[in-house]
Amino acid sequence: MTDSGEYAMEIFDSDGKKKEYRRFNLSLEAPVTSVQLFAECLSQGQVNVSCLSEGGNNPQYSWTLNGKELSNLELLSENTQSNTIVLKPNVAGRLVCSVRTKVGSLLKEKITSSCDFVNCTSNGIRISKWVFKENNTLCVEPSPETLNIMALLPIISGVLGALLIILVVSIGIFCVKRKKTNHKEEIIYDRKQTTADQGRRRQEQSGDTKAEYGRVKKQPRWSDDVIYGNMDNNLYGNVDESIYANL
Repeated sequence: MTDSGEYAMEIFDSDGKKKEYRRFNLSLEAPVTSVQLFAECLSQGQVNVSCLSEGGNNPQYSWTLNGKELSNLELLSENTQSNTIVLKPNVAGRLVCSVRTKVGSLLKEKITSSCDFVNCTSNGIRISKWVFKENNTLCVEPSPETLNIMALLPIISGVLGALLIILVVSIGIFCVKRKKTNHKEEIIYDRKQTTADQGRRRQEQSGDTKAEYGRVKKQPRWSDDVIYGNMDNNLYGNVDESIYANL
């Protein structure tokens, strides 16, 4: 790169006579190696953006916002070919800086936001400055809705606690009743089983001895000890030699 500069050239013929003399400039250039964008809020809510590049000679800069070239509607500075521009307040979007040289070009983009002014005390430190909306976490104050919710938190907690206690008690009562019902059902079931077993045993016992009815013919006994002639048929009825027995 140090060999850049003005050079002179002399041309001679075969006899050594000078025929021509020329002068020219030699320029050596390198491509752009990197581009960085830096943005900051100014005192009135404007946004100052700097595009810094490394490498290259005599770089040329161009800017676009949301895919369009910047105009006076977005810029406070009129020079859009400079490496530093100033955006008007409430101008934000996809900002692109392009750096071009004779041997190449490189671009860098950045999503910018508008600025807000904060004036508060945080952790005992007074803060009064312009900051980007996307990074405005210095003074985060609770909204009225948040304050109302915070005031209702004790009441909500008490109601939830009461509901939880009622739920636990209800579950306990249900479990106790369920247990009693199950115990009562078990007793009834045991009684039914006992009654069924007793009935089964009675049936088995009664089934072992079956009654059979028959007619047995009694053979006459020829003995002097039994006298049928003295029996009164009117009292005892007709006496037959057949005997019915229930065994």
